[in-house]
Amino acid sequence: MKNTSKGRNGFLALAVLALSAVGFAVSAEAKTRDTIHQTFSDFREGELERISLHRDGRLSLGPGVEEQFALEENPLWRAISDMGGNLYFSAGLEGKVYQQRPGEEAAEVIFEAEGPLVRALALDTDEQLYIGVSPQGAVWRIRTDGEAELFYDTGEQYIWDLAFDDDGVLFVATGPEGRIHRVPPHIPGEGAEEEADEEDEEELVEEAPPEEEQPEENSGESPDAEDTENGEGENGENAENGENGEGEENETETEERPEPVAAGEIFYDSEEDHITVLAFSREGHLMAGSSPGGMVYRFDSEGEPYVLFNSEDREIRALVEETSESWLVVTYTNVGAGARGGGESGSVAQVLQLLETAAQEESAGRRPGRGSNQRELSGLYRLQSDGFAEKIWSVPGVAIHSLLVRPNGDILLGDGQAGLIFRLVERGDWEVLAGLPGGGAVSELLHGDDPENEVRVLAGKPVRAFLLDFSLEENGVFTSKPYSADRLARWGQFGLRRSVESRGTVKVSFRGGNTPEPGRTWSDWSEPVSISEKVPMGLPVSRYFQYRLHLEGSQGVGPVLSGVRFFYRFFNAPPEIGEIRKLKENWVLELYPQPPQPPSVDFDQIFRDNARPQNDRARAQLRAFEKPGAVTIAWQARDPDGDSLHFRLRLRKEGDEDWFTLAEDLTEPFYSFEAMGYEEGYYRAEVTASDAHDHPAGAGRETTKVSEPFLIDHTPPEIEVLSRRASEDGATLRLRAADGASRLVAAEYRLNGGEAQAVLPDDGFFDDRVKEFTLHWPDLPSGTHQVIFRVEDEAGNARNKQIRLTVPE
Repeated sequence: MKNTSKGRNGFLALAVLALSAVGFAVSAEAKTRDTIHQTFSDFREGELERISLHRDGRLSLGPGVEEQFALEENPLWRAISDMGGNLYFSAGLEGKVYQQRPGEEAAEVIFEAEGPLVRALALDTDEQLYIGVSPQGAVWRIRTDGEAELFYDTGEQYIWDLAFDDDGVLFVATGPEGRIHRVPPHIPGEGAEEEADEEDEEELVEEAPPEEEQPEENSGESPDAEDTENGEGENGENAENGENGEGEENETETEERPEPVAAGEIFYDSEEDHITVLAFSREGHLMAGSSPGGMVYRFDSEGEPYVLFNSEDREIRALVEETSESWLVVTYTNVGAGARGGGESGSVAQVLQLLETAAQEESAGRRPGRGSNQRELSGLYRLQSDGFAEKIWSVPGVAIHSLLVRPNGDILLGDGQAGLIFRLVERGDWEVLAGLPGGGAVSELLHGDDPENEVRVLAGKPVRAFLLDFSLEENGVFTSKPYSADRLARWGQFGLRRSVESRGTVKVSFRGGNTPEPGRTWSDWSEPVSISEKVPMGLPVSRYFQYRLHLEGSQGVGPVLSGVRFFYRFFNAPPEIGEIRKLKENWVLELYPQPPQPPSVDFDQIFRDNARPQNDRARAQLRAFEKPGAVTIAWQARDPDGDSLHFRLRLRKEGDEDWFTLAEDLTEPFYSFEAMGYEEGYYRAEVTASDAHDHPAGAGRETTKVSEPFLIDHTPPEIEVLSRRASEDGATLRLRAADGASRLVAAEYRLNGGEAQAVLPDDGFFDDRVKEFTLHWPDLPSGTHQVIFRVEDEAGNARNKQIRLTVPE
């Protein structure tokens, strides 16, 4: 019958549920927990202050990091330095170029462009500064006397890089047509092109504006100042759009814009959208990188191009000659300005997006979190002169924004987001050399006044300048990211693991709290204490904590740590009890052991955190069988700490005051018992779960839960024949069914062995323990007929009654 089928399905589902509860109960763990930090990933999101983090997780003293100055500008686009130690850099969205002189703490604005973006800077042999302005596509020059002049107009929109050859010829990388311009040298005060023929000179004279409207020669006034005097906008809309426009106002602006002092030509017109970077080899060959094809071009002495490398990424970000036979190439994926490692000083695509968006200030102030993107955003390749390229470095989530080769051959890489500087000694041997306070994009890495021991670091978001000193620092500090125990914990001891080469002293301090981010509600940092192996943490009960390592060295040596380990315990959480249910009447559950099974685990799973083989010992299995008069109570139970649970089961009949114990010290979440002698009626079960067996005396916790009422009823209903009648109108049979403990739930009959036919009580409802039924057959033929009537109660007990019915002729 349908009722029986549903009951059996429900039982099987609960049996599976009980089995999972058994599996949970036998997997108890030790109460003292520990965590080990020993890998690069474990330490990566901590703060490094004069601390280096090796790829294998070792912490050691790093170079000193001294902040030299800071500006409110954001972002930083480009920086270069001259032989005299002057630093030049462009920053912000107002076309400003700054100079910071040796020995001075502040930087001053020396140039303000018509356009918002200065992405390219270069110095010639006379240390005159050249400035590429976008989106006007103009190259300006700051002469040695400090005066600014328009040097060359590319007629393009964007200038991405500038580079001089040994003869003083300027090459200009542009977009969005992907061209390289060649501009011969020009001496201030002389004509635009000394070797130009007379016809060219006449054309230049014809195109020049009237003498009275030309700016004074070598006036040094910035284009912004000229535009302001004439009542025009700061950036000059027509110049910005590269259009001559129409109307009197546009003519005036065109006339008042100074003529470039130099003339040039298109050296190479590529099929790419942008030429992103330029560099010259020691032999004088021009190298160029592009976007979006990610190509590296090499030009021969005749100016003919050859694609030496076509990367899998979309943009070439940097080209640095490493040896006479190899180049270092930085690629970029152009994942978009919203991705980690992108930012305002990111790829060409991101710069274009920044210039086009209206939310520049909001974008400039955003600082994405560390480690939010685990894609490979950049790659560092070693490109041989024969075109063979090999990727030698890439870290997921890190975009390379700057590259520098130190005199000792070490390669320094600047991260585009988290303020990290990486050092690559050789393929597979690298470390986070230093971390800048507050993070930010490491936009430029330059040699310091002492290249052997100093590196100048320019960071964006906001603009800051630092000096790295490679002489061993006497002390450094590593501050971990907040560690979460996921719930309130008591904190035990904290231990170190030193490398063999470790020297010096290590001190440690701690703080804890109950908010994800440290703040005023956290405890204060504890006083640093010396640690050789382990020290007690001494923290208040808390969910989160941080540790801070103070490394101290001397005379060129210092501590080297290969890992830390800390211990903690949770408060003992009480067990949890879910649903309590009586299984279908007359069903029994029992356990039987299975032989041990070999461990089964996905191969990749063994490389995941906390991976461990399962099925490493005999597992208890459940089986079920029918037994008349048996009752089984099952329940869901778990312990948040993984403690093993022991149960007590008590029973009480509805209406009674006292509970009586069925079983104690059960280890499984079910119990079957013989109930034939029990008084029929509704009962409640009380389950108590305790984890005391896994804790010292008095430290255990227990939970009690009472079930909903359930029925114990072993007696089937009684059936009484009230009347039988046969006439010309047909045959009629009236019956009464009654049960002593539970209501009736179903009835049916079979006539002469035919199909079962369901029947309803006379009032149409199965809502009581006693019901009357009327069976009527209008066309029953004469003779004796057999009727089997069956009725079932809600406990599943059923009664059949055979009735003879005679119809006369």
